[in-house]
Amino acid sequence: MDQMAADKVKHPDPDRSDNPPQITAENCYELLEEAKRGGSERDKQRLLDFMSDHYLQVLRSPAVFGRLTAAERELILTRRMEGRKVLAVAETSEVLDSSRPQSPQREDPAPRRVFCLHPDSQRWELLTVLPEEVPAKGSGMCTLYNYLFVAGGMGTQDGRSTASDRVFCFNPRTGLWSRVRPLTQPRCQLRLVSMDGHLYAIGGECLFTVERYDPRADSLIYRFDVERERAAVSVYRYNTLVKVWLGGARFPLDNPQPFRCAVLGDRIYCVSRGHALQFEVREEREGFLSEVLPGPAEARGSLVPFVLSLDK
Repeated sequence: MDQMAADKVKHPDPDRSDNPPQITAENCYELLEEAKRGGSERDKQRLLDFMSDHYLQVLRSPAVFGRLTAAERELILTRRMEGRKVLAVAETSEVLDSSRPQSPQREDPAPRRVFCLHPDSQRWELLTVLPEEVPAKGSGMCTLYNYLFVAGGMGTQDGRSTASDRVFCFNPRTGLWSRVRPLTQPRCQLRLVSMDGHLYAIGGECLFTVERYDPRADSLIYRFDVERERAAVSVYRYNTLVKVWLGGARFPLDNPQPFRCAVLGDRIYCVSRGHALQFEVREEREGFLSEVLPGPAEARGSLVPFVLSLDK
């Protein structure tokens, strides 16, 4: 074999479609620039898809994200959020006695799962399993940039209950979990929220209500309450202009249970283990739909609902 042939074996031509270079978070920007200068459109789209699928790695790298144009950043994030949006829930448990953090509590050794509701069949399907390192109780969860983040919680170490500072991240594009930077201090029974591209970890006891405000539309705020004495779920609206709470729709239930809510399109889903109510919000009308969806039949503990975009 002559030297030129040997060089071709050691350094395959990156423009050859049958032998594309391996893309990593470290070299994706350079490969994108090469594709823009003389590569094929197929190579360019493949690199943009990689950056979309691994958005957090790209976002954390100034050498990559900092060199992208504003149009490229917007395009990559848009691709990241594309796909079929689905309602999902994760199994978790509450810390029943937060006043005694040092008292060990019995934990369920079974892995906690994440289910998603299939849009067509309206059946719950297994999406993923939480990592074993995630504490069984008191973790906070939310989504950001189409990632699921799980932070904090109460675990057991050396026979004692201790709060955790660990933060885990699930990428539905790849189906993989990873650990990200921990909290500045351990937290249990926190609420994790996303706003303006940031995550906020807020301590406190859990609430079984939800508030939603869209500043672009200056919309109403909706709150859902379990009213056991009335055997119903009631909706209250807060008008941000006149600053008044108003009573709204009510859905009767024989045995109303605590639930949490997630927003998908023009519907707010109130999800418990037993069922999922659908509250529709439109300009011409609002109210509960008559169809009550079943909850995940195999789910255990409390459920945290959220929305993810899966593959197109």
